[in-house]
Amino acid sequence: KKRASLGRYCYPEGENILYGSAAMGENLNINRGREGKRTVFRSQYMQKGQNFAGYITFDDSIADEVVMAVRQGFSDSFYIGNSRYSGYGRCRCVRAEIERGIPYGELRIQRDRSRFYMVLLSNMSMRNSWGELAGLDLETLSKRLCSSPLRLDRCASSVVEVHGYNRSWDGAIPSAMMYEAGSVFCIETEDGSAVSAEHFAKLEEQGIGIRRNEGFGQIMFFDGYDRLRYKIPADKKED
Repeated sequence: KKRASLGRYCYPEGENILYGSAAMGENLNINRGREGKRTVFRSQYMQKGQNFAGYITFDDSIADEVVMAVRQGFSDSFYIGNSRYSGYGRCRCVRAEIERGIPYGELRIQRDRSRFYMVLLSNMSMRNSWGELAGLDLETLSKRLCSSPLRLDRCASSVVEVHGYNRSWDGAIPSAMMYEAGSVFCIETEDGSAVSAEHFAKLEEQGIGIRRNEGFGQIMFFDGYDRLRYKIPADKKED
């Protein structure tokens, strides 16, 4: 991702990978505190007129009525993000579908493999056996995949410091260094034994690492990643 200069977003199409970045803007804001103190801070936002695709996953315990209620929330305009009272964050859904299974099924591994590519769909950091943040912990990953010991062949990655805020506690969450979404890891078993496709699919549904309930640790085991040959800017393809 970072070393390949693929911008912030990319997607495969045959042997090509199309890439691009979101158009961003920024504002300077003044926060007027309860005690009359004023704090100046900078905020970034995505500029209007851009199209994005995303997904929301539900486990089997969620009732169909809840799923339909969430689906109805995307039937018209809605607001996301910060500064909504200032007019930011208004979006319009042009298409929404309900599908069974996890997204991007056509790109995921469908058979047993001893060598595979793991792509991060969101930021991720794992804990080792001592409870310490270790980025990618192969020992834990091999246990989750029910496989023989794993080794890292190569990777293309970048890291980011992730912050958070807990509204219930009214305080900041301790920051954590994570591998950034889009990072790719080529991993293989040390003895050449194959990992079951069923275990790949199960781990994709569960996710890995910390703070999975916040959306972190979403992964995909990419089938055919080594067949990608060319990169094309997404805006040039559209032209």
